[in-house]
Amino acid sequence: MIKTAVIESNCMECGIIYRKKSNRQKYCSRKCKVTKDIREFMIHFKKNRKKYRKMRRDRWVSHKEEESKNNKKWQDNNVVHMIEWRKNYYGKNKNKIKLNYKKWVSKNMFRKLYLNAKRTRTMDKIIISKVQFNAILNMFDGGCCYCGEHKNRTIEHLIPVSKGGKSVYENLLLACWKCNSSKRDKDMEEWYRRQDFYNQDNLIKIKIHMGVDIRTIEKEASFAKKRYGT
Repeated sequence: MIKTAVIESNCMECGIIYRKKSNRQKYCSRKCKVTKDIREFMIHFKKNRKKYRKMRRDRWVSHKEEESKNNKKWQDNNVVHMIEWRKNYYGKNKNKIKLNYKKWVSKNMFRKLYLNAKRTRTMDKIIISKVQFNAILNMFDGGCCYCGEHKNRTIEHLIPVSKGGKSVYENLLLACWKCNSSKRDKDMEEWYRRQDFYNQDNLIKIKIHMGVDIRTIEKEASFAKKRYGT
């Protein structure tokens, strides 16, 4: 009976000495081989990141429904992992997320109007077309209807939704976040007249937009002059 020589070698992954079962064997176990393969793939992936991202995008476009179902299925099976991942990601990228959200809102105001209505269950109060909404975006040179600021624009309900205001053309204008949050559910004219940036011409434009008659505006202006001194 011929005895085969026992060949010992160092594992290429963990470095421990093991007995080779064949001349081709380079790792002491399957675990070491898989670890080595993963590391090599990650090095290759980092070098070809753009290529893999393009492949992923192309796959998503061509198999959108299938990919979305697979993603949803995976997330449903890994709920705890997803909650922890979202918390960690938000903690590390808080400012970036807020900045991206503000950019998205400024570009998708019409969509945001419907999302807010859906959240507050006031979909029946939206009676405005996209053409009318685009006209609102161009009023006051695209800035805040109160102070003229062009940054952080939001949708302003002149008559608050909490007081029966609807999302119709006559009740919507653009306002900056600061003015919108300061006004809240207060009366528009009463609040506006008390601000440092109050502008009589802007108030008249707002009232004309609301559909108020010119004679009524003149009467209210004379009454406000006696009451507020403006």
